Amino acid sequence: MTSTTAHTLSRIRLPVSALCNVQCRFCDRNLDCVFTAPDGVASETLTPREAAGYLDAILQKVEVSVEVCLSGPGEPLARPDEALATAQLVAERHPDVRISVATNGLALPGYARDLAEAGVKEVRLAVADTDPLRLGSFVAFIRTGKRSLRGEEAMQVFVSQQEKGVAEAKHHGLRVTAVVPVAPEVNKANVAEIAERLKNWGVDRIELVPFEPREKSGLGKARPATQADMDEALSAVRTVVPDAQLGDMGGDGASLLGEEEAAILLRRIKLATEADVVTDRPMPDRNRPYVAVATSDGEAVDVHLGHAEKLLVYGNDNGLVTLREARLTPPRGGGSDRWKALAEVLPDVKVLIAAGAGDNPRTILAEYGIDVRVYNDAPLQGAVLHAFGIKPKGRGKGRQ
Repeated sequence: MTSTTAHTLSRIRLPVSALCNVQCRFCDRNLDCVFTAPDGVASETLTPREAAGYLDAILQKVEVSVEVCLSGPGEPLARPDEALATAQLVAERHPDVRISVATNGLALPGYARDLAEAGVKEVRLAVADTDPLRLGSFVAFIRTGKRSLRGEEAMQVFVSQQEKGVAEAKHHGLRVTAVVPVAPEVNKANVAEIAERLKNWGVDRIELVPFEPREKSGLGKARPATQADMDEALSAVRTVVPDAQLGDMGGDGASLLGEEEAAILLRRIKLATEADVVTDRPMPDRNRPYVAVATSDGEAVDVHLGHAEKLLVYGNDNGLVTLREARLTPPRGGGSDRWKALAEVLPDVKVLIAAGAGDNPRTILAEYGIDVRVYNDAPLQGAVLHAFGIKPKGRGKGRQ
């Protein structure tokens, strides 16, 4: 059988998140997600302004029709604010460009309306299996809020969230494409059943993509899919969904411009915005040289300011950022007086980072010279470095 890919436009991925809320067994955290950014090289994420600027520059250089896919290296909806802001900027600047989002679907319920309002037209949903009992072959654990779930309970939650996400996406006018990896030794025998379930969910299109093992992943020794495997799987799926296709996840600037030119362009965009990115908010200075963070474990920004019992305080010594101490916050309750008391606890802190904060503490602390920033479940290291105006030198993925 001769098969073609499922799209005719050139799809450009814009990497908006390095965080992920699912640990797949075929994933190597040192490489990009095989679904949202499959090229296999750990990528830097782009801020919304950088992503929009990168797209602007690409469109000035090429004449082909393109579509944009908000992507990894992680899960875009693990950083929904960045994903939505990027979509809004792209939609404002290029209203004729179709925007999609590549997602595992765990966080899709609740964001479908926001995606649609931001200008997104399509959800590209990664679905390894629709049977919770089998899905564990692909997924080690999931993270919902502050909880990590494993085993059958986790798989049931995951499948349920994907199904709900499809329903919400369709309700808000989003097209849903299910992207299914074909793994010969894991799910190939079940692809027709998976397709039947996806059809019942109401997905608009099914694309099959070949499973390619990554050496350091849990499925690193599993057999990759061949063209014969893909043709057989497609034939099986088409007994259920006649217009199913073999697909791909799309490329990036390198696929249109060439790797070297795309790399130069991307670096130019990041340099052009770097100064603005690190100076558009108040920064630590001589009078207030420190940054404080609300965290439960010293790894992620995962505590709401109102619930924080202590704050970690960081300093910057000529580019070397270190933990100085932990400071207790005033007891909960007391309304505005609590935030005035907190300001007295932090007389040398310029930036306070938390997973959430109300308008009242933001306003009161700002009056004392403290800038409150919200980074929900973001890697602590990256948030602190950014607060000091320092670009991380590594390209790590952060914490799932």
